[in-house]
Parts: sequence; structure tokens; C-alpha cells
Amino acid sequence: MDQSNPKIINPQIIDASLVHSLLLEQHPDLAVRFPRRSLTAPLIGHEQRWLPEIAPRLPLPVPTPVRIGRAGSGFPWAWSVVPWFSGQTALDVTGTDLQRLVAPLGRFLRALHQPAPAGAPHNPWRSIPLDARTERLHEHLDQLRDSVNRERVLAVWDRLVVTPRWPGPPMWIHGDLHPGNVLVNGGEITAVLDFGDIAAGDPATDLSVMWSPYSWPSPLALGRWPEAFPVTAYTRSDPTSIRPAHAGSVCSSRIPGSGTSDRSQRL
Repeated sequence: MDQSNPKIINPQIIDASLVHSLLLEQHPDLAVRFPRRSLTAPLIGHEQRWLPEIAPRLPLPVPTPVRIGRAGSGFPWAWSVVPWFSGQTALDVTGTDLQRLVAPLGRFLRALHQPAPAGAPHNPWRSIPLDARTERLHEHLDQLRDSVNRERVLAVWDRLVVTPRWPGPPMWIHGDLHPGNVLVNGGEITAVLDFGDIAAGDPATDLSVMWSPYSWPSPLALGRWPEAFPVTAYTRSDPTSIRPAHAGSVCSSRIPGSGTSDRSQRL
């Protein structure tokens, strides 16, 4: 901090419990966001390169870097100083409060889902079409073993994966949109977090949050969310967006090493 950002006065750490983030004692409105392993180091670079360009058109706050740190003092990767947003993740939001998040998140996605430039990141998992993810899904199911009904999951997948590919140009997508990356305070969305997986791809990738196995109550997700996504180039009844979104949620519901028994039950 002293080497890269001398204007940050007395950068003492007060909370190091957050994944990839640190709070600063003299600057309660700031946090430090950094990679903990080489695999995630490029994700910080994605945020540094693209969030300043994309954030101005978004209707909700995002952690656009306010300072950029370089490798040094024994730390081998770039890192960022970002705004700190108060609140809790949407993992803890239910019922009526959850309904209040629907329209704002829909407007956010409508603003985000615009054609991506040629130099936009390509995510080897989230930027590829559904029909290229079947092998990975089988790998995830092999890891889950008997904790889910494999036959039922594959029946849903087989029904949805044949949906035609997104016909438009690659769009900007968040790439990792789930309740844990939506911050809420006082019943309102205060920020959308973690843009490390931002990429060019099919916008249905983000719409899979409607069927997220993390926390959204399923009847609300299935019954209300499609009606509230006024995203350009598709509507709630358009199978080229809704069916791939549903399939995408099935495909991304198990990430090696990060699953829980509760999550498996939701899947």
C-alpha cells in the first residue's frame, strides 16, 4: 500500500476475514481487493480494465477500482482499492423483501447486456454455448454422486440444451451473478459485486440467477423473475433466453470444491 498508493493514509487492516478483500482502518469507505492465488490474478485485471468503462451506464453501484496496486513487496500480482458498500448479501433475503429486488436487478442487467467489443475477455466456461458444457456437467454430477438425483438433472439438461444458440452478438455478461454477489441494505440493492468473471457471451448466462440453487425461493424465482427482466433482445417468453438460462443454472450449480450439502439439495 505504501509503495503503490502513498495517498492512502495509514493503511492499517481491521478485517481480513473477507474473501479477497481487506477493510482499512482510516478509510472505512474503502477496501483492498486482491487475488489469493495465481488462478484468480487475471480476474482482478478484468475489473481494472473494464469496470471504469462499463460502470457509468449501470444503474447500480459496482466496485470500480479507485486505485490500482502493482506487484511489489513480495506480493506477485496486481490488486485494487475499491469502494466499500455497506449491507448484507441477498443470500439472507427472503419473501417480500426479495420481490423488491427483482425490478432493479432487471434494469441492471438490461443496462449491462450490451454488445461487447472484440477485446472483451473470453471465459472458457461462461462464454461458451450450452451444448459445449455437457461434459463438464457430467463431471460435476460425478463429484456429487448420490447427493442429487442424477437422472432428473440430466432429464432437465437434455430437454433444455437443444435450445438454439443465442443469435445475437456476444454481450457483456457479469459471469458470476448469484445472490452472494448482490448486496442489499434496507430492502434495496446497494451494489452488485465481483466482476472478475466479466466476459463476452450469451446474456442468458446471467439470467440463470432466476434458478439459482443458492437461496432464491423457487416459486418466486420461477413465477416472478422472468416477468421482471426487461432485457434488450429477449422477453420472458422467449425460449432463446429463458430456456438457456434455466439450463445454465443446472450447469453452474456445482463448482468443484465449493459445493455444500444444502446447495446440492437445492439442485
